[in-house]
Amino acid sequence: MAFFDRLSKAAKNVTNRGVDMVEITRLNAKIGNDKSAIEAVKTRIGDFYWKKFEEGAPLDDDVAKMCLEIKEIQKAIAALQEEIEAINAKQEKEEEAAASASKCPSCGAAVAAGAKFCGVCGSKIEANPVEPEVDREPDILICGACGAENPLGTKFCGECGNKLA
Repeated sequence: MAFFDRLSKAAKNVTNRGVDMVEITRLNAKIGNDKSAIEAVKTRIGDFYWKKFEEGAPLDDDVAKMCLEIKEIQKAIAALQEEIEAINAKQEKEEEAAASASKCPSCGAAVAAGAKFCGVCGSKIEANPVEPEVDREPDILICGACGAENPLGTKFCGECGNKLA
């Protein structure tokens, strides 16, 4: 009989611990919700003071300093956005230039700006009205005969017509 009494007490103990764990979980969830509510109120406080700052209302020195920090960060963001716009404009310009690149009269392949020979078939290019490229791809082939730089993948030098390795 003592065995069954101990078994019964152990089962009740496990049950009580399970109930306690459920209660602790419920309380922790409530704590988490309350902490989220506090953060929401803090955000509203910040929005309140930011609006006052933007309206030019007098603020406590510490609050005014924090608002000025935000203004400086906003200026930095604006500068970064201008950089992004400049990069996008440069890419658009390069894409437009690539779209208007001349073609080889023999094989129809696109010919690099300023090239005197086709990089695909080696035919001489008589006149190329496209301005020379300022920015070059980092992957280039150097002609062994004349030392000219050629785009990766070309078979013939665009400067002298020499076959590239």
